[in-house]
Amino acid sequence: MQTILSRRGSALRRRGTSVVEFALTAPVLFALVFAAVEFGRANMLLHTTAIAATEGARRGIIAGVTAEECHQAAINELQMLGIKDALIMVHPEVITDQTEMITVGVRVPINTANSYLTPRFFLDDSVIKVVSITREAKSGAEAAALADNFNQLVADALNEGLGKKLGKGAEKDAKAAAKAAEKAAKAAEKAAAEAAKAAEKAAADAAKSAAKAAKGGGK
Repeated sequence: MQTILSRRGSALRRRGTSVVEFALTAPVLFALVFAAVEFGRANMLLHTTAIAATEGARRGIIAGVTAEECHQAAINELQMLGIKDALIMVHPEVITDQTEMITVGVRVPINTANSYLTPRFFLDDSVIKVVSITREAKSGAEAAALADNFNQLVADALNEGLGKKLGKGAEKDAKAAAKAAEKAAKAAEKAAAEAAKAAEKAAADAAKSAAKAAKGGGK
């Protein structure tokens, strides 16, 4: 009987020890897991921000593109991962054939909207990436100096909260651009129809004149 009681007491002590050990190690384990998730998400935001800025700048070196198209190219990369509240800046705002360099900057806040968990280590921080790409052939030193100047200019502007915000404003701009494009397409179609009608009328008049001239010559 004494042996049975002794075994029960030993088992209870082992269970108590396990509970105490779990209570001591669980907070450390959970902290490591949460930290790994947060650092992983921050790293993902860092790389996605860089990719978005790069894609926006690459879009800008194509002949005939607009700053709005560069902006949309950056938005598309961010929306793939559901990133919100981002600021995007394209320099210059008006791209012409004389534009030498395109600079695109993207700022992504590390907040609850862009994190899987409530951020602890990076709360209220932001990731900023600025990319400049030349549109014309330049020497390496000249291109690097120009890129540094534009990168700093755009980074300072993003830090001050300037740029177009990803969200309802961006969607509104995209809808406005689509509406303007549709309106321009309709205007072009109308102009083409009028031109075709005018050409048809001119051809008919020319045919009548030729027929009249032929009739007069026959007499």
